[in-house]
Amino acid sequence: DGCGIAAEDLVILCQRHTTSKLKAYEDLEAITTYGFRGEALSSLSYVSVLKIASKPKEQETAYEAWYKMGRIVGAEGNERAEAVPRKCGGEDGTTICAKEMFYSVPDRKRVFNTTSEYFKILSVVRKYSMHLPHIQFVCKKVGNRVADYVSGIKSRQEIIEGLYGKKAVKNLLEISFKKPEIFLTKVTGLISKPTEPTNKVITVIFINGIVPHNGSREVGEEQKD
Repeated sequence: DGCGIAAEDLVILCQRHTTSKLKAYEDLEAITTYGFRGEALSSLSYVSVLKIASKPKEQETAYEAWYKMGRIVGAEGNERAEAVPRKCGGEDGTTICAKEMFYSVPDRKRVFNTTSEYFKILSVVRKYSMHLPHIQFVCKKVGNRVADYVSGIKSRQEIIEGLYGKKAVKNLLEISFKKPEIFLTKVTGLISKPTEPTNKVITVIFINGIVPHNGSREVGEEQKD
């Protein structure tokens, strides 16, 4: 349900450094999204057969394209077929589907554990649902009718309660401060009262809207009401 990608831009979509977020040099000072170099889609296309369908609101129909190794290829990843975007059914926004994960990296594929990888994805989705309570997140395995996690569009406290229980959320305090002397530094969040007894410590940190490596941890036994 995003803005969508124009059909003519799909040809270069997975090339390195492709971006739609910079039109002028001044845009560098006003980036509010999760990065702008286009590295994610390019990297994903090198380890999977990537299918992307997209439709901007002003475009009459959606178009889909397939990618491998950073370049557009034929349908279903066929490198001998005509490599062009094709019309398809679709709503406004973009849908991304990665197939045959790690087909190009046999050693990685051999140790790929779908169960453990799925729970890592589930953990990431849950954390971002706390940070972006105005967006609904749904996470489920392919083929399953029932989702393993649905955040709903709720308050941040309600989402935390659903994840960690009433005890974890009832004594949270909101914090917010700014340091004008430090360029663009602003801190907001929720923290438990220091007097609140607990046998589990949960820490989730976002920097510029992103959970950094080792930016979250859970220590102790979980008690959820």
